[in-house]
Amino acid sequence: MKLIKILFVIFIITNIANAQSNDKVDINFRNLAIGDFVQMISKITKKNILIDTDISGKVNFVSSKPVKKSDLIPLANSILLNKGLTLIDQGNYLKVVKISQAAGEGVAVGSSKNSNGMMKTVVFRLKNSNAEDVSSKIKPLLHQDAQVIAFKDNNVLSVTALPQSLKSVQKYINALEVTTVKKPTFVKLKNTRVRDVFDNIVQISKDMFPENIPSQTVEVLKDENENRLILIGNNANKNALIPYIKQFDIRSESSSKQMYVIPLENSDVLEMEKILNPLLSQMNATDNIPVSSTGATVTTSDTKKTMVVSDIERNSLIVLATPEQISNIRATIYAIDRPRVQVYVKARIVEINNNVAKQLGLRYGFEGGKITSNALFSAASNMGASSLMV
Repeated sequence: MKLIKILFVIFIITNIANAQSNDKVDINFRNLAIGDFVQMISKITKKNILIDTDISGKVNFVSSKPVKKSDLIPLANSILLNKGLTLIDQGNYLKVVKISQAAGEGVAVGSSKNSNGMMKTVVFRLKNSNAEDVSSKIKPLLHQDAQVIAFKDNNVLSVTALPQSLKSVQKYINALEVTTVKKPTFVKLKNTRVRDVFDNIVQISKDMFPENIPSQTVEVLKDENENRLILIGNNANKNALIPYIKQFDIRSESSSKQMYVIPLENSDVLEMEKILNPLLSQMNATDNIPVSSTGATVTTSDTKKTMVVSDIERNSLIVLATPEQISNIRATIYAIDRPRVQVYVKARIVEINNNVAKQLGLRYGFEGGKITSNALFSAASNMGASSLMV
């Protein structure tokens, strides 16, 4: 044992002398205690190393050529990693800690490219990838004690790991961040109109995929002529959105036409029918759903024309429409079927002659004028005096 220590001291002195003259050192050792190995690294690199945990075990290293001094710290970390330990930079000195506790010991934050061979935290700002998705995918690349945190709000990924692992993560993220060409996907609707579901699909797309990550968003467009939706985005997200579109494109009772009887209270049923027919014709023109690639329309039981028929005897309208359409039709009829403004005129025809005129004069104090072919032309009140009539 004493002989080994003497040889080790001679080895250290020799290599320190060599290290002062060049950047490479010759190191070869067998069954060297890890604690002694750390001391050797401290002497050669001229860095203070604090060991506040138990280090046990032996280490062997055989080198066929000199080793760069800059490679000694990574070498020390590789050896310590097998013992569940690692070196972290504390500024004026290095510290040997358990790797499971390294993240909480204030590891340095920096770039994965500029590394001094020790564990550090690197922040990756993602532009085209989802931080949460990447977080789950890179964990197999890391040591079990490495830490990965995904920040959803600003799409940032924080990784605390050894330099070798960080370089692998950097390459993986660079590959994911390559922007791919987005191809459109056409989803044709068979049982509903594209304008009726468009707003809902757009909202679902926004809820499913974060808008702050361009590569994850799915843009939704509508083609009313072909009654189809156009999805633009990556294939995985488009395929995830299509089942929701299919749920909206289901034939339901609410889309089938039914008979409705609407009695009128103030309007003539024939006049109301004349008003509604042009409106219903326009409604029928926009209700046709194209079902072929050429844009031709096919009239089925679900696309029968909306129509209105008059029931004169009951002054009612019989309407064939969908529940959605009938609400608009009822509102229109209600707005028109209002009571009309009327002027009440009351007239009375009275036949009068001379005797009646005199009787009126005697009874009411009036003296009537003469009756001619031009009718009664004067009347006077004598108020008890002599007649003033001329």
